[in-house]
Amino acid sequence: MKKTFLTIIFLLSAFALQAEPLRQILLISCDTLSAQHMQSYGYGQKTTTEFDKLAAKGTLFNYCITPQGWTLSAHMSMFTGLEPFSHGVGKYNSLNEEIQFLPEILSEAGFVTGGFPTSNHWLNRKYGFDRGYDYYSFFMNDTIETITAGVAGYTYEWMKKAVPVDKNGPTKPFFLMLHYMDVHSRPVDMGPYPYWSPVKQVRDYYGLPKKAPEEKIDGDKWDMAAYDSTVLRRGYDSAIRTFDFYRLEPIIKLLTDGHYLDDTMIIITSDHGEEFGQHGGYYHDQPYGEVRHVPLLVIWPGHIEAGRRVKAPVSLADIMPTILDFAKLSLPEVLDGVSLLDCLENNMNPPNRDFLIDGYWRGYKNEPTALVGYAENSWWSLIAETDTTGTVPSAGEILGLYDLGNDQFERINLMDEKRELVGKLRNRMELRWVENAKVAASFNGETKEIEIDEATRRKLKSLGY
Repeated sequence: MKKTFLTIIFLLSAFALQAEPLRQILLISCDTLSAQHMQSYGYGQKTTTEFDKLAAKGTLFNYCITPQGWTLSAHMSMFTGLEPFSHGVGKYNSLNEEIQFLPEILSEAGFVTGGFPTSNHWLNRKYGFDRGYDYYSFFMNDTIETITAGVAGYTYEWMKKAVPVDKNGPTKPFFLMLHYMDVHSRPVDMGPYPYWSPVKQVRDYYGLPKKAPEEKIDGDKWDMAAYDSTVLRRGYDSAIRTFDFYRLEPIIKLLTDGHYLDDTMIIITSDHGEEFGQHGGYYHDQPYGEVRHVPLLVIWPGHIEAGRRVKAPVSLADIMPTILDFAKLSLPEVLDGVSLLDCLENNMNPPNRDFLIDGYWRGYKNEPTALVGYAENSWWSLIAETDTTGTVPSAGEILGLYDLGNDQFERINLMDEKRELVGKLRNRMELRWVENAKVAASFNGETKEIEIDEATRRKLKSLGY
């Protein structure tokens, strides 16, 4: 009888815990951060020790997939729950006014909303990224030397005014978004190297040259192929360490000391990774693992299991429905992403499904497309040229098939040995585009045409776009 009574008490307590809606959210996006260069994901260098400490407090997704290696469309997917061809945002067109945007939904539900992106034109207000924010501050520059007065300090001071804290914690529900650019390749006019930490001790730790190598520039862009790829990677690692210790750690400390994180869901992720010639490309154009595999960590003390790892793949498009589900707010009727609430709260595995890493970059350029899907008791990636001759993109020439269960870094191309599987995955790839087209056609609202001035055009080119 006593055991039964205790069981009932436990179940009632668990139900009460689950019934509590999410009211405080911190989302941090580190631009261009590849999971393949992070300690928590098996990387051998000490790049993310602060992230690792946080990972011990929450649930880490082993394989989060970006739907596109582009800041603009990937972040739109993050905040709309839609894949790129579904939301349709591109270089010259903004978000359809009919598509529901995460901060907008939260604001209407009474959340205080603040967005603090750093120096990336693609997150500009003109594309619709400021929708639903009470305050959206676009930082063009933020140096390490002014970190406490920069994004972290500025954000904290805004929070103190917008969301006062009393003895019970924050007095208002809030959604806070921070975006950092430390890991992205530098514009050529910033020099002295494509990836370069401004902190000397960090550069020394990674064995970077005491003096920056001679700049190798192809027009307005870095000539990445002209550099030693090993040194390029070390520079990239130094930039990751700079974000981890000089950006992530200070903002977490400030908000923790201010009692903002006692009952807050913290989400740390990235829009895409970076490539260093592994498959012949540089920057983040191609859809291989070095670009599509991004970190995803979710922390909510007392609600989500600490130290857990989820093996099944998930998408950046899952973040929006997951937040809304935990906040007990209605999800949009049309979504490509899925809520991960059952996965995070009830330790259920996310469903197996296909993931399209879309090579159709609206108004920019076309790159290869990948489909990551489950077949024959393993996860596979099919890489194909993107055929844009039709109204809806389709798969062109097949470039590769890789067994991700046995070949994580996609070194063994099995396309000739597995022709039947190639055909099946090709059909599934094209089906994803057809489904996206149907979603896009369901929105009747207007989009604004975007104009890009010459100065911005040059800067984007210097960043690899």
